[in-house]
Amino acid sequence: MTEPRASGIAAALRAGPLVLDAGMSTGLERLGVRTDSALWTASALREGSEAVRRVHEEHLAAGADVVITDTYQAALPTLAAAGLDRAEAGEMVRRAVAAARQARDAVRPGAFVAGSVGPYGAHLADGSEYTGAYRMDESGYRDFHRGRIALLLEAGVDLLAIETLPRADEARAVAVLLAEEFPGTPAWFSFTPAAASPAHASSAPAPPALPDGTPLQEIARELGKAPGVVAVGVNCLAPARVGEAIRALRRGTSAPIVVYPNSGESYDPLAKAWSGRDDSGEEGATSLAELAPRWVAAGASAVGGCCRTTADDVAAIARALGDGRAV
Repeated sequence: MTEPRASGIAAALRAGPLVLDAGMSTGLERLGVRTDSALWTASALREGSEAVRRVHEEHLAAGADVVITDTYQAALPTLAAAGLDRAEAGEMVRRAVAAARQARDAVRPGAFVAGSVGPYGAHLADGSEYTGAYRMDESGYRDFHRGRIALLLEAGVDLLAIETLPRADEARAVAVLLAEEFPGTPAWFSFTPAAASPAHASSAPAPPALPDGTPLQEIARELGKAPGVVAVGVNCLAPARVGEAIRALRRGTSAPIVVYPNSGESYDPLAKAWSGRDDSGEEGATSLAELAPRWVAAGASAVGGCCRTTADDVAAIARALGDGRAV
């Protein structure tokens, strides 16, 4: 990671709006790559990176200002559990970063490469990133995340995307890890709010919260002031819930906000498949392209898509946000 690129992403997020990429899994599936294993999309890196590079190129050609590496499921303990030794695991992470950088340099040289750091829940491969049904102490979280973060930075990402976080304790542990062991590293922290908020006695909906019960506003206030944090946000939630999440984030912090929802479908961790749609909430069933300008007006600095979204969505978002973009 070079200093000009690192400082550039912070400035670009403040200037906004940026267009983020779409779901790697959907892009790979379109190319005939199977992702129904414990390594999920990282399985595409075991033999090479051509398919991953092609997906990045599609997103960049569609207008993405930021592409996220195919390392969400590539924590070193996850790769070790899949039978890779440390050298092989390191090569997979480096291969993922190289694929993103090569695509960026070929298609959209001004774009940024964000190194994906998925939560411990992703390692469990049972949908725990949506439930937060796990817990480790700070040392455990730091040990889990340290190796992948080091490899991503060595391989030359412009920032880290600490994403799909369902637990505040894990987010805090990673923030401390970055501050103490990787000082100066720019990162965004993106959370997965609980799928539905329970009602208060008054029947008014509860404010958005993480699955562990932490109010989104509270963790935004805390992480928004952490060293190196260039943005906070939400990802892999239904589009219908993004508006309320932005309002909660903005109440907690003045930091830039990133949002990249999924298609609105629900994930079955046993079948490793998506189905149905969640069109509840005030946003209704409008498309990402229609919603993106509303989200920017509400305070979002970067908008993209997560699971089940495609390069077509990226292109539509880029058109919707028009000429006011920072990159």
